Amino acid sequence: MKIAPPISGFDTTPKPAFLLAMQNQKWHVTGAISELVDNSFGPGRGNAQRVKVIFDPKRQIVSVLDDGVGMETIGQLFQLGETVGRTPGDIGLYGSGGTMAILWLAKEVELWTLRNGEVSHDKVNWPLQIRTNKYPLISTSWKKASFSNTPVQLLELGHGTLVRLHLARGRTVRPSHVKQELSRTYSPALRRGKKITWITLATDGKTKAREDLRPTLELPHDPERRVTFQTIIEIPNDEDDGVIHLLAMGEIGLIDDLPHSQSVVSIGYGCRVIQETRDCYSSPDRSETFAGIGIAGYLDLGDAWTPFLATTKDAIHHGPAYDALMARVFTKIRPLLLECEDEKLNIILTDLELALNAAFNGSLKMPENVGAMAQPHAEEPTRDLTDEPGSVSVKTTARPGTTSEEMPAVCKIEIQECTDAEMESILCKADPRPGGMAVFINKDHSFVRAAMRSKPINRWLLNHMVLREVTVAMVDDELLLARAFGAKETEKLSELSPRAREGKVMRALIDRVREPILT
Repeated sequence: MKIAPPISGFDTTPKPAFLLAMQNQKWHVTGAISELVDNSFGPGRGNAQRVKVIFDPKRQIVSVLDDGVGMETIGQLFQLGETVGRTPGDIGLYGSGGTMAILWLAKEVELWTLRNGEVSHDKVNWPLQIRTNKYPLISTSWKKASFSNTPVQLLELGHGTLVRLHLARGRTVRPSHVKQELSRTYSPALRRGKKITWITLATDGKTKAREDLRPTLELPHDPERRVTFQTIIEIPNDEDDGVIHLLAMGEIGLIDDLPHSQSVVSIGYGCRVIQETRDCYSSPDRSETFAGIGIAGYLDLGDAWTPFLATTKDAIHHGPAYDALMARVFTKIRPLLLECEDEKLNIILTDLELALNAAFNGSLKMPENVGAMAQPHAEEPTRDLTDEPGSVSVKTTARPGTTSEEMPAVCKIEIQECTDAEMESILCKADPRPGGMAVFINKDHSFVRAAMRSKPINRWLLNHMVLREVTVAMVDDELLLARAFGAKETEKLSELSPRAREGKVMRALIDRVREPILT
């Protein structure tokens, strides 16, 4: 029997210098700390209920302490690719996140794990390993835990893991930012009762500040301004021609004064948020698309979603499942999206109503040169030119030689939103009345909806539509013209043809009721 000769070839085992390359990757402190928190909370890993992140700014040390079950062997954290596999509620798979974290964040890392009354401990200095061209050999020994070999915080817990990281050069911890991001990332865990505590130490090593993190989103208590739902998405199972049932639960609400940057729906799996999206603010065919400013909430995915998630912890990688989920959520929250849009429209129209009422005080001037840009004058309303709805302020001043008490009575303009049925499909109409005018606008019309769904909202289009109807109603009403322009200007207008008169009135209104957002 012949024995086969040994196979010759090139040894592809990575050199320790590979560690240096990993340390120089572009990353951020919060991401690295999050990987350690993942290991603490992961059901197949630490399965902890509480995690403490302790920052010592004087010594530049970050410690992550958990009350989990402890590690089987501490070498698992130091070996790339060493993994317990993916378990329900745990998005990790490849066993590299925690190892990357301690490589990137620390120049020296110390680790203790405690279980069944015994502790295992070791320390690694990464610059030393790189200089000596050696991978670290991690201890596998266990000793009876005592105050002499176990940090007191861990010993008091009775079980768990403590990772102590001496920060590498260039790693800057900004507590306020890290706390905010941890609160956002682990909102699913915090909602279910798990705890993350941030502790900052003083120069003497004692606790200077302590904060239990809370979910970043607070939904309204009013049930009419929030939607709570539980839905199941069915996806064909290619393996057995069956169907996979994917559970998703969530709450989404309409929140006052919420900025666009925070108007998102967070998708969570297990303990962490994996994705933020606005895709559920549009119908599947994109025939209805809402800006959704003021709408926010969360979706928590069931365990069956595990194989459909990206191992990068930042997405659902199964397109049909994701699209089906977004379509289902859109159907659930569509009434909220419509209500949000109606509120924004109401703010814009109230804004315009205020400006129109300020203009109708006998101080409008008929433009002499329609081709020239209108210039501000002493009696013009002043407006706070911001891009936030409802931010307009109007100031009306008396004409020279008069006091505010001597000013003519102000013509009352009211703008009302109506449904398509109430308007009988008319887009907009103005109705002169004694002492003023009522303007009705069809809030359901596609023209209005399109203006509201523009980014930013097309306020000028809405203003122009209303001003046009106001103009048409004014040109044949001498009382309205007199109130708006005064006697002399009204006399000049009466000498013009109907078409020219309409153009002059429209121009005067546009010049006086200018909108800061011209899109």
